[in-house]
Amino acid sequence: MSALSTDQWILLVEDEEAVQVILSRYLRNLGFAPCVAANGQRAFDILASRSDSGLVAIFVDGQMPVMDGSQFLEELSRRRPALLRKTIWISGCNLAEPTGRAAASVPKPLWPKTISEALAKIGALIPAA
Repeated sequence: MSALSTDQWILLVEDEEAVQVILSRYLRNLGFAPCVAANGQRAFDILASRSDSGLVAIFVDGQMPVMDGSQFLEELSRRRPALLRKTIWISGCNLAEPTGRAAASVPKPLWPKTISEALAKIGALIPAA
């Protein structure tokens, strides 16, 4: 599988540095440009400062300081509802996203196969030829 184009970026809303590094590395290998936010509030700051053009996915961790994943999705549904179709819930303790707003989900620990499947589910990846 590969990215649809080389100018696409993914917002990674995750507070754990190890997860940020591992997921960012994998996303870069797929051809995406990851942009990391350590909490939901910082993610909104990034979304306000960048164009949605090229944004193909938003990975959202469940437990974070300042604004957790559920709060982020709730606020995203108010501010930018069209972006909900690009959200992927990531969690180590409860795979089910409590608000029911995320388009896909992946469990921790993260594996390339489950990440790719979630990206494909939301239309961010195409099969390799």
